[in-house]
Amino acid sequence: MKYLAEVFDQLGVVAWKDKEGHFLGMNQMGLDVLGVKIGDVVGKKDEDFFPMELVEGYRKDDKEVLKTGRKKYFKEKVTDKDGNYIEMHVKKTPLRDQQGNIVGVIVLAIQE
Repeated sequence: MKYLAEVFDQLGVVAWKDKEGHFLGMNQMGLDVLGVKIGDVVGKKDEDFFPMELVEGYRKDDKEVLKTGRKKYFKEKVTDKDGNYIEMHVKKTPLRDQQGNIVGVIVLAIQE
């Protein structure tokens, strides 16, 4: 457990959102890419950080994962704190509660 936070931060960008797309949390690497602190992320949505032309694709993928309950792997672009586009390998998977109900989406993104 001593190194769990450091390991978690080395996985890539990790974020989790509720069914409506509000961020519930994000690891430090994700916060660094956006140039924000955790208090600036929780409760916000993709459109608070990314251009709408990207957000539409993010929402579509989230809805597919929520509807099917299946993982999805793909490449997508994100913008960093300086507005630069970054190509990422992304895995989206359902976030489930203790009863197995889908309550949101987990996002893992690794820079190419």
